[in-house]
Amino acid sequence: MTGTHNEIVTRMLDFNLSPDQKKWQQKAREFALNEILPVVRHYDQLDETPVDILHKAESAGLVNFDIGQVLHHNPGVIFPASHL
Repeated sequence: MTGTHNEIVTRMLDFNLSPDQKKWQQKAREFALNEILPVVRHYDQLDETPVDILHKAESAGLVNFDIGQVLHHNPGVIFPASHL
């Protein structure tokens, strides 16, 4: 690589999202706006876990419940599907 140290480091550190990461970001944003935002106050006031929303998120590929059981023997641990 040629250039100054700062130019080389700037080229090596790219914090822009890849096209695939942008798709996941958009999918998560849409899910939050369409599924979570309309009911967040209800669940917050009742201090309840929105299990139905968590299952929808799992179906959408945004979370995975099995990984908590496999890695931590704790079915309550939720990891993003991207960490599989």
